[in-house]
Amino acid sequence: MPKRSLQTNFEINGIWWLPDKENNKVNGTLEYSISDGFTLKVTGNINKVFNQFGLTTFPIIHGKDSDGEKVTLFENYQISYKGGIIQENKFQIGFALVGEYLNLETNYDISFATINFNLLEEWFGHVPFSAKSTLHREHIKITAPKSKFNFKVKSIDSFLSCVFIPNLNHNSFTRLNAFYEANLMLKPIESNKIKWILDRTRELKYLFTLLVGKPVSFKNIYFVRKGKREYLELLIHDGFFFYKEDLRPFEMTAPFSDIKSDFRFIVNKWFDKIDRLKKICDLFFASQHKPEMFLEFNFISLAQALENYYRCFFKGTYISQNDYDKFCKSFNNFIPKYIPDDLKESLKSRLKYGNEYSFKNKIIDVLNKLDPVKIESIVGIKKKVALDIKKIRNYFTHYTESELSEEQLDKIENTPIVSDYIDRIEAILTAALLFEIGVSEKIIIKKLRSRYMRKKDSWKVL
Repeated sequence: MPKRSLQTNFEINGIWWLPDKENNKVNGTLEYSISDGFTLKVTGNINKVFNQFGLTTFPIIHGKDSDGEKVTLFENYQISYKGGIIQENKFQIGFALVGEYLNLETNYDISFATINFNLLEEWFGHVPFSAKSTLHREHIKITAPKSKFNFKVKSIDSFLSCVFIPNLNHNSFTRLNAFYEANLMLKPIESNKIKWILDRTRELKYLFTLLVGKPVSFKNIYFVRKGKREYLELLIHDGFFFYKEDLRPFEMTAPFSDIKSDFRFIVNKWFDKIDRLKKICDLFFASQHKPEMFLEFNFISLAQALENYYRCFFKGTYISQNDYDKFCKSFNNFIPKYIPDDLKESLKSRLKYGNEYSFKNKIIDVLNKLDPVKIESIVGIKKKVALDIKKIRNYFTHYTESELSEEQLDKIENTPIVSDYIDRIEAILTAALLFEIGVSEKIIIKKLRSRYMRKKDSWKVL
């Protein structure tokens, strides 16, 4: 079934046109790059009324590849134009569908989708190969496991299962290639539209990034329309780095073998809370998927994710909100009328969030969600860690030195201490998110100790 992998570069040559201008077809190439995504380069003007002063967007472009297969391109942004006798146009493409001409919003007939990520086979932990030697011959066997789960996810009205596909080929003489792929199958109870499938696959990718503990990205996505048998290929670029090295199950945060008895419960809790979790994961996983990010930006992104997590799942205030509203009303009455309006608005804006806990207290609250003694054994003394994270966050946000001694400032600028605190925040967020989706505290602590205890010995404090 797999034609192309989204983790290797490839090209699709063909002819291309706008849906309402089928008589104006141009030659071109759809190029896919792991780093840059999809780019369409065409020779000729795909839009007859277009000129070099009107760079524009096209929601859909149709095409047909050199094998005659239909291609639909979505979210197409023109990025360059070259005039002259031979015109050339270049488009940045959002994503592509191979096999049919469909509309993103109006086609409600997608029956099911199969999704494959890197590291998915390792996460399942099944070893499919076995070999047996005799005096005169050697037997090699490949066996894919039966489906390990098939259950309903209530909040998205769908069934989630896994499908294993073995593959064996040889050149008859010297080489034998054997492998198997693990695929997730998402099947909505009622057929749904492409965009719905796309959103759910991205949410599943976030879940598996959390469970694996390393960045995962799509290898391939296929779906089938209601009443059809042909697989349609969905080509989408994550825009993210993906983990290329081998990773064994015991090195992962929560491999299937550790959570298989609770996996149905975990997936349901994930989708029950996805609206809140997605905002946190956008910030949290950005740092993992972009390893080249400057440490300052990495730290700020993780600190924002931590504060966002608190606001989504906690409601810590110094006094009751009713009492605080009364206080605000009284305070506003005492603001002098003669001060500038901008200053009045600034004071009111600051007062609006004045009843929220400080960032330091928010971190302590999050740490208290798990066993305080056990979590301190991993990240350090919670009050000290929380205070240091707050000071570093404030420094990188405002670049003011009022909270820092000269020694602390020197540590931030000239030692790996920021990287050490990035590791600490990652550990805190990982523990918090796993806790929210129902992974047992015993597994969380065990895995975090395994992952961070070796680093902890070299971690420094501010």
